[in-house]
Amino acid sequence: MANTKHIVLMLALFIGSSEASLAGEVKDVFALAASGDVSTLAEIIEESPGLVNARDAVGNVPLHYAIRRLHDDVAQVLLKKGADVNVTDRDGLGLLHVLSQVRSSSPTDTAKRKTLALILIENGANVDLADRNGISVAHVAAIKGRTSMLGVLLQAGARIDATDQLGRTPLFYAAMYNHVNVLNWLRKSGAEISRRDGRGETALHVAASRFRKESVAWLVSAGVEVNAASADGSTPLHLVASTGPEAPEVDRLAASVAKVLLDKGANSTVRNEAGLTPIELAKRKNRQELMSVLMSRQRP
Repeated sequence: MANTKHIVLMLALFIGSSEASLAGEVKDVFALAASGDVSTLAEIIEESPGLVNARDAVGNVPLHYAIRRLHDDVAQVLLKKGADVNVTDRDGLGLLHVLSQVRSSSPTDTAKRKTLALILIENGANVDLADRNGISVAHVAAIKGRTSMLGVLLQAGARIDATDQLGRTPLFYAAMYNHVNVLNWLRKSGAEISRRDGRGETALHVAASRFRKESVAWLVSAGVEVNAASADGSTPLHLVASTGPEAPEVDRLAASVAKVLLDKGANSTVRNEAGLTPIELAKRKNRQELMSVLMSRQRP
């Protein structure tokens, strides 16, 4: 009986030790992928092949860690070892999404990002993969202002006018984040500039509601209808008057954007479906500077 207990105890210790060793290896593959230690990472995965697609607490695999640090050599090793090129995290973000989000924009890192994108695409990455909100890789690239990344995606067949769950294309997000360089690039690449989203709004509505003066000026100059009405009858000028808190700095921004719209023919007296004009909405928000601008430019 004593011998049996001893054997059971030793077996339990062995199993516990093995589990602890495996847990350590799992942590190691993430750290090694992030640090760029290709040789050690390759050795561990050679011994335990399943670790190539091991997940951390938020659904990241070693390849996510390599991509975030722009380690193209690590990415190539992981892919050769069987890493899933179309893996997503718990939010539905794929590797190309993550690559587009990497913050650094130095010339060196831009080149690394392009190299990694090409590696992923050559290994079968879905260039139109969308997250749970319908945000595609092209949307993220537009948000981040990365025309180089957009170029790689478009060349690989990505849809330039892919829509998210709100019906918005990458151009909407370029306008939202005030990336005029991306707006120019998208237009030259064939993007539809007057497209409507699910609420009947154009990119001009979106830019105006966020007081993106440069994007507003670009869009109206590019030909987006300055008095386009959304599903509820709101024009971009209605949104300038009604969006945001009651604050002096917001009033100044709104007045500045309103001037751009008015210079291009915006109507300050048109009514939305609720029967309200931009002037009346500005009054509700106590936007004195904006009201002064709008009233000085009323149409007869």
